[in-house]
Amino acid sequence: DVVDHECVGKDVIFPGEVGKLYCLTRIYGAQRDTQIVHVWFFGDIERARVPLDIRSSNFRTYSSKIIRPMEIGDWRVEVVDSQNRILKIIEFKIE
Repeated sequence: DVVDHECVGKDVIFPGEVGKLYCLTRIYGAQRDTQIVHVWFFGDIERARVPLDIRSSNFRTYSSKIIRPMEIGDWRVEVVDSQNRILKIIEFKIE
């Protein structure tokens, strides 16, 4: 979960009945208002693409994804910039 722009329950392994997961991203040094995208993958299949506005040089933002009980396996979120460059990859597993 995300509370007061802080991650609660951070982990890399979650149970199949987790329900909903959040990906929190902190951006430092943005030169102007811009946008990033959280791209959620289940295995190699893109499951969601969430554009997020960045409105200051030190900014936190997040997206969420509902995880269905049958979506067991490897997941990742790619954080990409406005030019589709990967800034970070967050990998996790649903068991």
